[in-house]
Amino acid sequence: MAPLTDDATCLDLIKELAAPTILVVGSYLGSVSHALTSQEVLSASGLRLLSTVVSESPGSSVSLDDTVDMVRKYQKSAAPVFSLPRVTSDEQMENYGDCLVTLLQM
Repeated sequence: MAPLTDDATCLDLIKELAAPTILVVGSYLGSVSHALTSQEVLSASGLRLLSTVVSESPGSSVSLDDTVDMVRKYQKSAAPVFSLPRVTSDEQMENYGDCLVTLLQM
């Protein structure tokens, strides 16, 4: 629902494109609510949710794993939920590429 223009949001753009969606949320306190609400809005708009990716928020008081578990537990969608830890090495960056390929093949 983030504004793109004075009259349109990201949701309007996704609807116009009829694009399957990958929802990316953080792991901060409140992000489970944001994820579930966004999933509901996508569903109510007739849009296809490919997956939800929980990106680790630096300094969060909530763990990445706990956030992923809660989204999986409470979501109504059958779409997979992936965790995306913060990159701290080149090896981890290579793993992100593999994750992205998997998402794009869905």
